Amino acid sequence: MIIVKPKLTHFISMVLVGLFFFSTGAAVWMQTGEFVTAVPILLLLGCMLSFWGIHILMNRNKFAMTIDSTGFRVYKNKVVLVIEAEKIKSVKSFANLRGRGVVFELLDGKTFEFDCRNYCSEKKLLNYCKQSNLPCA
Repeated sequence: MIIVKPKLTHFISMVLVGLFFFSTGAAVWMQTGEFVTAVPILLLLGCMLSFWGIHILMNRNKFAMTIDSTGFRVYKNKVVLVIEAEKIKSVKSFANLRGRGVVFELLDGKTFEFDCRNYCSEKKLLNYCKQSNLPCA
């Protein structure tokens, strides 16, 4: 069983940008001594970004995808997407204007495009699928 968690870089940068906005708003407030319109916006935006980034960092395990011999599972927005290995015809990479990722072709003719840039590269994901004995093209 291979478990791939979302990358840390997005969430750490969210926390750092939030701290930057918060410190900028606090510095403007301290320098001017007035609570100007931009100050509460910067303070709120900074707090929201920082707390949201910390919350997602703490719950990162809930967004992990699982690849094993039984199939492919990914959790997004409280919805579990399960593609069973028996239903997968082939797994291959794709590239279009929206990005790059992996396409799961099912036996009934349906295709499912998975954009894996928040987890790993498409080559790594294809290697994980090969290690789990999923049919890769």
